[in-house]
Amino acid sequence: MNRLLIPALWVFSASWGVSSTLEVGLVAHYQFNGNLSDRKGNLNPAVNYGSTFTEDRFGNSNNAISFDGSQYAIINNLSTVLTNASSGITVSAWYKSSKEFFSGFIQNDFNNPMPSPALRIGVYGGNKLYGNLGAWGEYPGGPYLSAITEETFTYNQWHQIVGVIEFGQIPRFYLDGQLCSLITTPPVITSPFTFDSKFAVGTSWEGGRLMTEQNYVQDGAMNDLMFYNRLYRDWE
Repeated sequence: MNRLLIPALWVFSASWGVSSTLEVGLVAHYQFNGNLSDRKGNLNPAVNYGSTFTEDRFGNSNNAISFDGSQYAIINNLSTVLTNASSGITVSAWYKSSKEFFSGFIQNDFNNPMPSPALRIGVYGGNKLYGNLGAWGEYPGGPYLSAITEETFTYNQWHQIVGVIEFGQIPRFYLDGQLCSLITTPPVITSPFTFDSKFAVGTSWEGGRLMTEQNYVQDGAMNDLMFYNRLYRDWE
C-alpha cells in the first residue's frame, strides 16, 4: 500500500515545528498557534470570523484553530503563491471534527460555466473523505468532478489529510499517511493550476460567498495548514 510519509518527517521544536525537509516548496504555513499568521510571511494573516484557539493533537493549549459550527477564517491571495506551480501542488493539514464539513474553495457555482477551479477538502456522505483537487463540476447534465474516497474519517479524532495535484496524473488524497482508494475519479489537471478565489478555513468559499449550511461548517479544530508549490511523492 502506498504511503505518504509526511508525518514521519516532522521534527517539532519550540520555534515552529517543521523539519528542513518539509521547508522545500513550502509557500504558506498557518500553524494557528494562538494567531492566524502565515509563518512563511508570504501571505497576510487569515481574517477571523469568530473562531478561537484550542488544544492541538499533542495537547498543547492555544495551538489549533477552533470552530463551533458557525465560525471560520478566510485566507486571501493564496493564488499568488500557488498559481503556475511548475510540477504540482500539495496541501496538508490536521483536522478534527464532530460532523461533516468542507474547507477550501470552489471558484464558480451552479450558475457559472463548468468546470471550475477548486481546492476543497472535507468529509461527506456520513464520514467519507471527499474533495476537489484542481476542478469541480457537479451540475445536471455535466461532469462529476469530485473525488469520493473509500476512507473513513473517524469523528472527534485528529487526522492528517494531504491532497496532491500532480499535473498529468489523477489527483491523490492521503488520510493519516495512507493513499486513499477512490469511489469516483477526479479529473486529471494537465496544466499549471490557476485560480482567483478566497480560501475558507472551517467552511468552503464557493461562487463568491461563504457556505454557512450545516453540512459545510466544521465543528472541531484544525492546525498546521500547509501549502506547497510542488508535489510530494509517495517515497518522500
